[in-house]
Amino acid sequence: MKTLAPKTGNSCFGCGADNPLGLKLTFHGDPEKGTAWTEFLPPHFLAGGANMMHGGFIALLLDEVSSKVLSMQGKRGVTRNLEISYQKPVNLSGPVRLEGSLIRHEGRKHFIKARILNPGGDVLAESEALFLVFNTSS
Repeated sequence: MKTLAPKTGNSCFGCGADNPLGLKLTFHGDPEKGTAWTEFLPPHFLAGGANMMHGGFIALLLDEVSSKVLSMQGKRGVTRNLEISYQKPVNLSGPVRLEGSLIRHEGRKHFIKARILNPGGDVLAESEALFLVFNTSS
């Protein structure tokens, strides 16, 4: 098990310590299994209306946990594609769990599945992403 806590010098909205408006999420995972996850209580400024999370923030969270799958393995990359399926509203009155897992990789291409779940285990949103890992040999 590995933990990635927010770092100073990082202004990422999802995981950076230096963004005053950011979520400052801490992620856990298993580098060998290609997984990452976190649980948190979403703040109300993520609302899109009626105590539900805005769809853009749902996309951000799915992208964030997907990128942490790579970070757990000591890799860095960028999102090439992110396809989202919105299943149910993400209610802001309770905690949510973000989960990501590596499906496969082909060279620099890493295919990652992610999802957002409520405390009962219902899938609220899920995604499939293609990340391009930076070439670290140069």
